[in-house]
Amino acid sequence: MGSVSVGHPVDQRGALTESGSEHAVDLDHSAGVTWHLWLPTRVKNLWIVGGSVDSSESRAEVVAAQRSFLGVALSDRVLFLERSHLLVPAAVTNVGTSVGGVSTRPNARRDLPFLRSGPLSHVHLDAWPLLDAHLERWGYLRVELDGRQMTSRPAAHRHIGQAFGFPDWYGAGWDAFNDCIGQFVVDHDGARVAAIWRHLDVMAQAAPATMAEVGWGLLETQIGDMPAQNPANRTRIELAVFALGEGPDFDRPREDR
Repeated sequence: MGSVSVGHPVDQRGALTESGSEHAVDLDHSAGVTWHLWLPTRVKNLWIVGGSVDSSESRAEVVAAQRSFLGVALSDRVLFLERSHLLVPAAVTNVGTSVGGVSTRPNARRDLPFLRSGPLSHVHLDAWPLLDAHLERWGYLRVELDGRQMTSRPAAHRHIGQAFGFPDWYGAGWDAFNDCIGQFVVDHDGARVAAIWRHLDVMAQAAPATMAEVGWGLLETQIGDMPAQNPANRTRIELAVFALGEGPDFDRPREDR
């Protein structure tokens, strides 16, 4: 089997360390940075595992070895990630720009390299544990949007107001959204916020134009065009928008059986 170590995280000297549900893979620590993986993860009959592939072996051989090591039933699926796909530096903090040359700012495309969509990231439900770990690691405040509650323009804005905690006077319009999201930014200055949008298929069937509007509004906020603020107001949030669903329109890592 390739250079795979699961079950415990390792520190940069190679000693085993206990750290909750984290797992680690061995690699060159010459940069002086400790690297951890949140693996393996099991979701129902799907196992998410990681490792490396040597020139003398195939991915299938590594996956077979992982199955044997973890005791994965043949009826269960295995999603295998190259170790570089999920490596994150344990020494990284949320302050500054880099530690040992490694960025300390969240970057979904770096941490979740299977993502091909954007700026609104489409994430397959099978990859939710990976996105969940990314959001947890970087301390995102989560705003949950449910397309089943957004099947008309008034319903969509009502749900947005509830999800973001807007005041009761918030109405079904983007001028009111601009005003309220402006106060949300002031109240959460410096925060990382993830808008997690589920059940888009239900919303798309009932209110396709409103769904397009909501996507536009969220992305305007993500890139900073909303809210329209006084230049003297330096408050900011870092918003990332993720749409979750099933099917080929949503990104997930390569899967091996």
